[in-house]
Amino acid sequence: MATHIYTMCRACGHQERTGRGEGNEALFASGTCTKCGGTSVDLQMGSTVPSWWKEPKAPEELKYAGGHSQRTMHLHYCLMDAGIDCNERRHAQIVMRWFGTTYQKAVPNSLTDSWQFWNCENAPDPLPKYLTEITASPDAYVGHGLSQEDADSIKRYGQKSWWQFWK
Repeated sequence: MATHIYTMCRACGHQERTGRGEGNEALFASGTCTKCGGTSVDLQMGSTVPSWWKEPKAPEELKYAGGHSQRTMHLHYCLMDAGIDCNERRHAQIVMRWFGTTYQKAVPNSLTDSWQFWNCENAPDPLPKYLTEITASPDAYVGHGLSQEDADSIKRYGQKSWWQFWK
């Protein structure tokens, strides 16, 4: 009888069922999540399905169903507000992908337990409590997660170059 290993990713919560051997050959360990690359931990092994196991949802159920903003903006993602107040335990980049939001650059800030997402398109509307708009210039963040080259690139985002007007 094959033994299944039931794993859950610590970063995104993705669950997987794998068959890694028989009996004592299947040992508890941690590995890499196949969905986000985070750390996946073996939680239970055996031939019976654990009570906490949730069958994977269909892809259409995993998408954000709310509205989206039509403008480009810079966003600040507060990990403390997300985790404590909103019970959002997924990685910030995973949450942004779930919203359907694309961005030019993502910058983690361990000092403030936050992420900065620059030039976001298709952001959720209204913004959840843990996402706020950054109104300061990218130049204000040079030396605090951004290089001068990054700030210049962010400011140029969406601008047409002279040769595009020439056509």
